[in-house]
Amino acid sequence: MRFLFVFGLLFLAFTHAAANQRTLQLEAFRIEDQVAYVQLRVDNLYTQDIIDAIDGGLDVQYSYEFNLQRHRLLWFDATKATFKVYKQITYDALRRVYHVQTIKGEQHDVREYRNRERALDNFQNSTLIPIPGFQSHHYLQVRASLSEFSHWFPLNLIVRTFADWEFRTEPLTLEYGDRRSE
Repeated sequence: MRFLFVFGLLFLAFTHAAANQRTLQLEAFRIEDQVAYVQLRVDNLYTQDIIDAIDGGLDVQYSYEFNLQRHRLLWFDATKATFKVYKQITYDALRRVYHVQTIKGEQHDVREYRNRERALDNFQNSTLIPIPGFQSHHYLQVRASLSEFSHWFPLNLIVRTFADWEFRTEPLTLEYGDRRSE
């Protein structure tokens, strides 16, 4: 019995580790007048479960979280500001139209697509996001996440292994003097 339990745990751990890991890719980054402009892409965003959910009419939403950090010499780095940007996609089966919505604070940008690939590509990419107050002693940390479930750990591990909905990317750090800003 112990052998089966250990084997089951190892199977779940290896299956979870072998799943496609979502990563943030930087598309564009520039700095003008203490405002950083960032455009990102989430690689490996789509699994068959997510595509089936979108085509079935479920709303799928994920978010980008931007933390504007300030370097400090003697203590921990301080978070100066946090910005969240939400991306949402829905499919209207009656009109056969995909709605891709970008929410930045009070701004809502809704676009309609009849072509599924164009809608999925727009959903996977962020628009050019302005981050004000970016100075030479600051840096940005960015993550993307999708959280539909909030179960306790063992059930969450099983759901993530077999449904593969939830994700949280590793942080992407963008420095002021980064070559990507030129």
